[in-house]
Amino acid sequence: MRHDADREIAELIGLLKGIIADGVVNDEEVASFRQWLSSHPKSLARWPAKHLRERLEGVLADGVIDEEERVELYALFRATAVDRFDPVKSGPWSAIWDQAALPDRIDGRPFAFTGAFAFGTRRVCAAAVVKRGGTVYDSVMDCPMTLVVGRSAPSAPKHAEFEGEILRAVEYRSRGTPIAVIREEHWIEALTA
Repeated sequence: MRHDADREIAELIGLLKGIIADGVVNDEEVASFRQWLSSHPKSLARWPAKHLRERLEGVLADGVIDEEERVELYALFRATAVDRFDPVKSGPWSAIWDQAALPDRIDGRPFAFTGAFAFGTRRVCAAAVVKRGGTVYDSVMDCPMTLVVGRSAPSAPKHAEFEGEILRAVEYRSRGTPIAVIREEHWIEALTA
């Protein structure tokens, strides 16, 4: 039984690699992927199929896939099928995390977002902050704030923007501006506090 589920997950990874091969995610590929998930129920009990289905259904909830959602799906599919690790948790980025400055709540605090998020698109993340009384900037500013980094880096051409946001935050912080750089999972904890 587990062997069947392992084989299905390997097939899923192969399907994702095919979807992202041309650098875009189109409607036909999304429909095909959704059908694959529906026809492989054993895989839905395991990562990454369960997580991918939840994200996909969230994107499809309004019946339209906009360009931001296509980019987010591409980044998610690539992170799952190719990267298979979180590039910002290791290597040169490992020193950026600011655990001491984790927000204990959202209200009254400014935030910016970079990367691809399990929680949803940047728009969904921003709405969650605003709903709780926080503010959201499109990018890092030279003022006290929190930069939330998604679980995976976006793919080109958004990758340069992703790195730029983090580097800008680190630069401002080195000049004395209190900017916290935190992982998505810590931000989610603050949402529920």
